Amino acid sequence: MPAITYNNYEIEYSLDAFNEDTQDWCFINYDVYELYSACKNEYANQESTVERNKLFHLNVEWSGCSHLDLDDADSNLHLCGDDGYQDFFDLLRFLYDKSFGFMNR
Repeated sequence: MPAITYNNYEIEYSLDAFNEDTQDWCFINYDVYELYSACKNEYANQESTVERNKLFHLNVEWSGCSHLDLDDADSNLHLCGDDGYQDFFDLLRFLYDKSFGFMNR
């Protein structure tokens, strides 16, 4: 699967369901991995290595909707377009702010 790197993430992707009429891809699948360094003991002449941890799978549809799967049986989110993502991240920001209010931070 081809991969691209963005900040500390490696993103594998595949193009699915080609529409012959419009000559467009209908679904794009992404597997996103966090990259991190596993430091070795320099005195033992061991080099640092980069390891990765899978964060999530994302499927973006032609309609602008997407499915975000956190690799858990109960974690599939269906979000519609940019507005769906913005509403979801606004909710997360609200919950963080509320939590910090409870913690007097």
